[in-house]
Order: sequence, then C-alpha cells, then structure tokens
Amino acid sequence: MQIYPNYYKARLIQRINRFVMLLDFKGKIIKAYIPNTGRMEEFLNEGQIFYFTKIKMKTMDYKVVATEYQESLVFLDTVRVNDIFDYILKSRKINEFANFHTLQREISFGKSRFDFILDKNSDQQKIIEVKSCTLVHNNLAMFPDAPTLRGIKHIKHLEKITSDNYVVFLVLNKNAEKFIPNYHTDFKYGEIFLNSDNVKFRAYKISFLDPVTFDLNSLLPVDIDYSKLKNNCQNKGSYLIILENRENFNMNIGSLGNRSFKKGFYIYVGSGMGNLEKRVKRHFLKRKKTYYHIDYISPVKMQPGKVYYFRTKLRIESKLAKKLEIIGDGVVDGFGSSDTNASSHLIFFKENPVRKKEFIQLVLNFRSDF
Repeated sequence: MQIYPNYYKARLIQRINRFVMLLDFKGKIIKAYIPNTGRMEEFLNEGQIFYFTKIKMKTMDYKVVATEYQESLVFLDTVRVNDIFDYILKSRKINEFANFHTLQREISFGKSRFDFILDKNSDQQKIIEVKSCTLVHNNLAMFPDAPTLRGIKHIKHLEKITSDNYVVFLVLNKNAEKFIPNYHTDFKYGEIFLNSDNVKFRAYKISFLDPVTFDLNSLLPVDIDYSKLKNNCQNKGSYLIILENRENFNMNIGSLGNRSFKKGFYIYVGSGMGNLEKRVKRHFLKRKKTYYHIDYISPVKMQPGKVYYFRTKLRIESKLAKKLEIIGDGVVDGFGSSDTNASSHLIFFKENPVRKKEFIQLVLNFRSDF
C-alpha cells in the first residue's frame, strides 16, 4: 500500500527542534516538518539520509516520512501509523483480531482515548492501543526511545477496563527479531509492562518497499523477550552522565591530587547497584559530602546534563569506560577508577558527545546486550 504519492531524498543538516529538521535537498536548504516527537538519536547524524514528501502547511511545505538505519528503511510518520494498522486489521492479517464485525477508531474511555475497538458481538470487545516503534538496533526493537507518561497512563487505564485489552507495537523496521519495553530509558514503563495482568502485549513488524510503500504480506509477529525484561528491569546498573565544563581549571581531587580539566565536555561512568536513580540524583546536588571523585566537580565546577542508563545486574562500568576512551579525546587519569581496571571513569570530549555517531552506537550496543 502506498501512503504518499511521491517522496524525495535529502540529507540532514540538523534537527532544529522536536518538529523541524533542516535538510539539504540537492544543494538547497529546506525546512521539513517531522511528525515524530521521539528522540531518534540514532538517526541524527549530519549527512544522514531522510526522505520527505510535499505537504501544505502554513509554515512548511515538506514533511519527513522515513530514513535508513542498519540497511533497513524506517518509516517515521507516526501520524499515519494508525492508518497502516487500520488497513492491517481490515485485511484480516492478524488471526487474533480477525473475527470482528465492526471496527471503531479513536474511542474515549474516561480520560483516556484508545486507537481501536473491535466488536465481535454485543458482549465481546477488544480495545487496542497502537504504539509505533522505530528504534531497532542489532535486531532488537525497543519502545519507547524517551520516557512516556502517556504510554504508562494507557496501560494503567487498560488494566481497569473489563474487555480484551491490547497494546500493539508496530515495528516500522524489517530488521526486528525481538522486542522489549525500553526499561533502560523508561524504567517505570518497563515495570508496569512487566507487572501488568489484564493487558495483552503484542509486537509486529512490517517492511517497506520504498520510503512511502509498505508490504502488507511482510507482516510478521516479533517475539517479546520477557527473559531479558525480567532479568534486567530493575533499579540497578551503570550510567553515563554528560558534564559540560565551560572553562579550563585545575583542582585538587582529594587523594587523587591535582588534576587539570580542559574546557569542553566530559562523560562520567558510574554505577548504582543498590539504587541506580538515587546514585544519579546525587550528581545534581550542590550540598553533599565529597565522598567520590565526581563529588568535587559536579555540579560545582561542571554542569551535569543528559544521563544514559544501562539496567543490568552485571557490573559493566569498566567496559563502558574503556570503550568511551577509544572514541574520546582524552581522560583524567585515575578519576573514579581506583577500584576498577579502567584507566579512568572520566573521559574528555572536545565537542558534545551526544552529537557523535560513535557515542550513540556505543550506548545502543550496550543496551541491546542487556
């Protein structure tokens, strides 16, 4: 089925905000609306290929619809995902949903609104909430790619409704072989997913023949990896925290002695095997005892920012530090690594590492392992 009549190929200059991308289309710079509010960090590399179509909006004439990742097309237009799923339902491609008489869309129950209701007869209903999944790394599909209060609200509400209730993840990337709720990024979503009794979770993948045409016959179920979820969805593990240093300075770091810190960005690698989120919050506190090396500089000398979590029972901070050192621009020798075999747990980057493809790949490589 073709969703749009045409498409064009361009390359990313930058994502200006959640809704607008700046693209290079044959040497012409254009602004394009992006109908996907996810973080999409794995796609936001300068020069990344994006596909767009022409639209009529007051402020823009173009809309981004797809991109490429790990040799697969990825459909990004979340606004049209329910249209795709509607077509799938009406084609009776999913046996579990095939025996219905009527189909309704966008139905309200209390303060929540759900995507589909299927009626088999007056006494039987299936309520379906559809989530689009675009993050697929090393064949593992993960949803969400950013914390989702709305997604949590939907599951909580479906738990209370006396019908057959489903959350269906439509994976818009042919590479998916397994699916997990992304407990690394949204621990609460992983918890409620794991502990839900009345909601049935399903995942399906669909392939695209080109950026705007999906192949209905390619629809396949994707296994939900409950083993990975049960083993790792907990408030313990390792983390990376991005620190911005706005000026050069020297500082005495307790028993470590005097160290020099260049202007730029740093990544601190830590772990919290008792309470991961409590450990991370410590780095944002101005009033605390200087117990760890990092306490001397965060947040007094460097501003802590984005945090990347890795939820696992295994201690992986040394492995993370060693991999970061390879792609970084230097380290602060001995910092935070007195009880590990890494040379440092504070790695220096001249530019913000969040914008480096190698860094995002490293994060996703580790997350897809645990």
